[in-house]
Amino acid sequence: MGVADFPSGQSYRAMAYYAQSIRGDYKFSLYNYGTLKNLKTYGSRDPPVVPLADYKIPTVMMSGDLDKFAPPEDVAWLIEQLSDNVVFAKEYHLNHLAFSIADDMTFFSVDAVAQLQKYNPTNATI
Repeated sequence: MGVADFPSGQSYRAMAYYAQSIRGDYKFSLYNYGTLKNLKTYGSRDPPVVPLADYKIPTVMMSGDLDKFAPPEDVAWLIEQLSDNVVFAKEYHLNHLAFSIADDMTFFSVDAVAQLQKYNPTNATI
């Protein structure tokens, strides 16, 4: 992974949670505070699995085939879990950081703005 892949501006806890999520048995769990705080916070030694069945928000999934932080197989799994809540899904030839600073941002003004206008309409124009 190069510097271009690193998500600058992330907190320590966000990076720790990312590290927790890529280790182990591939459970998509809530933050693991450690046994004692998990018992206090969640009522169990281990953090519970993220309750994706409770998720009911129309969601746009824009991902990159070169993304090492959210690789295509993970995005595909999440799309499957969210099922009908995913209202738009498209994979671009981009890495993680390119969604913010790519040389060609036309995908944003075409796909992202169209979805924003559809699900969160405003009177603004680009």
